[in-house]
Formats: sequence, structure tokens, C-alpha cells
Amino acid sequence: MSAEISGVGRGLFTHSSSTGSYLTSFTSGGTTYNVFAIGWMGGSAPVNTPGTPVPPALWLAIIGCLALFGYALWSRRRSARQC
Repeated sequence: MSAEISGVGRGLFTHSSSTGSYLTSFTSGGTTYNVFAIGWMGGSAPVNTPGTPVPPALWLAIIGCLALFGYALWSRRRSARQC
């Protein structure tokens, strides 16, 4: 079975052929897990697909300046309360 996944590509799925049976099972932390299906993708996945948003450097700079400004105000207010 396969499906087209937006921004990723073609995803393939292997699943159990009958109800009540599972592909495999494993135990972790005292709990047993039964695996009924596995999703996978053949080949190598693209590093950056066209649909993947990448924030521009300008926005990162603006966010950094706002964080620095907020920290400066917070530390100034904090030192004023200690006096």
C-alpha cells in the first residue's frame, strides 16, 4: 500500500494481512507493544523540498533583536526591584 504525503513524497506501508495477527512485537519499560503496520519510504529523502518553509535571515534577526530587547527590559526591572 502507498500514499502521497505532502512535502515528503511517496510513503509506503506494510501491514498485517489479517485481524488479530501482528507483524512483530517488542517490550519496552515493562509494556509489550504489538506492531500492526510500518510506514517507510524507499531511497533517500530530499533534504529540502520546495514545499518546506525556510525562515528568511531577516526574520531571524528581528526575532533575535526582540528577544535581546525583552531581556534588557526584564533585567532592568529586576535590578530596580532589588534597590
